Order: sequence, then structure tokens, then C-alpha cells
Amino acid sequence: MKRYWKRRERGFGLLETAITLVVIGGLAASILLMASNHHVTQARDQVVEEVQLLNRTIQRAYSGVAQYPVFDPTVEAQLFDLLPPRIVDRDNSTLRSAFGGVYRLGTEGASGCGTCRNVLRVRVAGLDRDDCKALMPMDFGKHSFRVGVGQGYGPATTYATPVPPAQADTICSPLGGSNVSFYVYFNK
Repeated sequence: MKRYWKRRERGFGLLETAITLVVIGGLAASILLMASNHHVTQARDQVVEEVQLLNRTIQRAYSGVAQYPVFDPTVEAQLFDLLPPRIVDRDNSTLRSAFGGVYRLGTEGASGCGTCRNVLRVRVAGLDRDDCKALMPMDFGKHSFRVGVGQGYGPATTYATPVPPAQADTICSPLGGSNVSFYVYFNK
């Protein structure tokens, strides 16, 4: 009996050490997961804010005209001074999103309008399926009426807003890679 107690006084045994390592590993994994989710949430909220800002800026810049111009790189560059520096990449003449992709502006006609350019389309390119799932159910504010998703520069499938999270999961899950494009459409 005396021998057992002497061995016990030496410190942690193998079993205690293993349990301690498992607990510490579990805590570390939880912290990393929470930090990752926080980053996605923060980037998602920033993209929503930036898309709303792009819409407001463009609505103001073209408030006196019935149609938007064709948004080519020259017209986009004219908007650079009206937008915050965090999204303007002057070196590459692009607008950068919080997810690291780019914003592309476009126009199209409302249904039945033919060649009108009275709908603003903001494309957020370079996303992955999780970014898509995070953005689909978001409220993009005044004048937004639909969202769309597509692979790369391919055609977008559009949905009326708001998109429920379960439907967003169904829509975005089949998309692969980091070449997902997300679109937000605004009426003039």
C-alpha cells in the first residue's frame, strides 16, 4: 500500500495528461471556430454596407437622369472620388469587396422595358459558397428587389428578396470553388 501512495505523489500520470491535452485542444478549436465565424460575419456586414453605399452613391450621382450610363471602367473610375478609399483600388481600377473579390457595376432594363438602363446591378465577384450563403438572406436596403448567384462570369439565377436562410443554403451549396458571383439588383 505504501508503494502505491509514493508513486501517486510524483505528479500527473499518463491518463491525466491525456485528458488535460484533450480539454485544451477542444478549447483551442472552439476559439478558432468562433474567430473564423466572427471574420465571416464582419466581412458579410461590411459587404452589405458597401453595396448599400454603392447604390446610394450611384442613385445620387445619376438622380437627374432617367437611365444609368453604361458602366465601363471609365465611368466606374469617375465614382472613385465619391467612394471611401477602403473599397477603391486605384492601381487596378477596381472596387474591392471585404471578401477580397471585386465589385462590378452593370445595368439592365426592368421587365418589359427593352433597352432601358433603369436597374442597377452590383456584382460581388470572387466569393465562395459560404460567402454566398452569408449574403443571400441579407437586407440590402432601399430599392433592392432581388439577388442572384452564378458561377464565374456565367449567367445569374435571380431570386426575390428576402431569401430565407434555408433556401440560401440550398441555392449556394451546389456552387463550387472560390469563383462564385453574387448579384444585388436595385430599381432606380
